[in-house]
Amino acid sequence: MSVSASCGRRPGHDALVCAWTAALWVRHGRARCQVLGDESPAAPGTAATIIAPARPEQCRGSSDEVR
Repeated sequence: MSVSASCGRRPGHDALVCAWTAALWVRHGRARCQVLGDESPAAPGTAATIIAPARPEQCRGSSDEVR
């Protein structure tokens, strides 16, 4: 299946996941989410980042190694 064919199959799912992740971030911050890409050498505010939901034991601090 091509990418263009799969894009129209479930149009609301991406929006639902984004809204849920945003609500989780607002309520719990780094306690329940990881900020992937925040240690980039790029200038502040220009680095690409992803907010990813995670269980507390999966979250890592800025000094932790990647697991």
